Amino acid sequence: LLLKNIENSRLVLKSSVAADKKVQETLIKKFEKNGIEKNRISCLTKTNTANDHLKMYNLIDIALDTFPFNGATTTVEALWMGLPVMTIKGNSHHGRVSTSILKTLDMNYCVARDKDDFIAKTIDLIKDKDRLSYLRKNLRNQIINSPLCNGKLFAQNIENEYSQMFKKLK
Repeated sequence: LLLKNIENSRLVLKSSVAADKKVQETLIKKFEKNGIEKNRISCLTKTNTANDHLKMYNLIDIALDTFPFNGATTTVEALWMGLPVMTIKGNSHHGRVSTSILKTLDMNYCVARDKDDFIAKTIDLIKDKDRLSYLRKNLRNQIINSPLCNGKLFAQNIENEYSQMFKKLK
């Protein structure tokens, strides 16, 4: 639905599975069957280096999280490269990883309740060119200055949690 609702949008898939020619053909046929031209779908292959992998994030404007299993490393990589990540909050740990990361960065506008909310929020964000530009330039510093990169605070918080657990055992 996003491709149908966002004019000139494209979907870039990077996966070892999607890099397989037969899988690509099957995926593209499914998109075509739903009215999406094949030139709007790109399947990227595995890169040789981590730097090459990270450079691929420069090809996109917004990362779309997987569901029901959220990204973790890929979410942080995209954010590190200045891309917002749109996600749907799941009901289990593996469906809430991206939500936790995004909320820590005060990016609640990237967390959707369901598919319809995901589509609406993604369309709103793609139209907000100023915000996308700001994120591209500033998101890395936002991460560096957040609790995600504060080892001392993390250690204090986990120590407090362990203390609380041990108090309950007594």
